[in-house]
Amino acid sequence: MTDLQSILFLCPMMFLAGFMDAIAGGGGLISLPAYIFTGMPLHNVYGCNKFATSLNAFLSAFRFVKTGSWT
Repeated sequence: MTDLQSILFLCPMMFLAGFMDAIAGGGGLISLPAYIFTGMPLHNVYGCNKFATSLNAFLSAFRFVKTGSWT
């Protein structure tokens, strides 16, 4: 895939994976095969996936604390 095709494919797939991960968990079941499908090397695939899931968890925790949802 070319770079533009990869971006146009990955953007909606990563949105779907993040949405699924936020609702029920398991977004990696969508994101990992999508990254692999674009032809990325496996070490980049795992790194990108870990970065995305870590950022998602951090932002979710930040929003949880900011809104005071625990009270």
